[in-house]
Amino acid sequence: MRPDGATVDSAGLFLGRSRKVVDRGYGRPLDASLLRPGPVLSACGAAALYRRTMIRDVSDGADFFSSDFFAFTEDLEIGWRAWRAGWKAVYEPRAQAIHLRGGGAKAGRLGSSFSRGDDVTLMAARNRYLTMLRHDRWGALLLDAPFVLAREAALWAALLLKRPRVARRLLFGCGGAFARALYARRADRRRVGAWGEWRRGVPPRGVWS
Repeated sequence: MRPDGATVDSAGLFLGRSRKVVDRGYGRPLDASLLRPGPVLSACGAAALYRRTMIRDVSDGADFFSSDFFAFTEDLEIGWRAWRAGWKAVYEPRAQAIHLRGGGAKAGRLGSSFSRGDDVTLMAARNRYLTMLRHDRWGALLLDAPFVLAREAALWAALLLKRPRVARRLLFGCGGAFARALYARRADRRRVGAWGEWRRGVPPRGVWS
């Protein structure tokens, strides 16, 4: 919940067909549809409980969260990684917390990342690509191409118009992180966890927005 006690901050994370991270209930009043427990793709990192066995199962060596992320989308990436390893995330409405999203910074018309500094804007855009590079299936991306390309067009138009320095850093300064995501993608194909070999597909539509 938001600090006002009436507005929902997140009732679980889902994935849009555009590959936009969706916080269910974001910015809405609490209603009956958000008072039912059920499966989600991932838990919002502001109020998540992870089983120790799951952490061991999906960690990259000593790292649970990817060290390339720092912030933004790291909770969705963990949920996607855990789903591939056979785990599931469940939303429990009786467990409530207060989240002062963004430290109270107001979101601009292009979203909260564009109303803050260049580093925040860069992380938000870069981490979307890191997640897709590691986990998405090329066939699924092709199937959802109209949604993905529409979001890409809007993102890059905003970057080039509002944050050209971020666009340059994204194009020319993130090669190492992207290479590590592709390496992790190849390594994941060989991984075996508590439930056997990792899934290669994408999450079912039931945990998509």
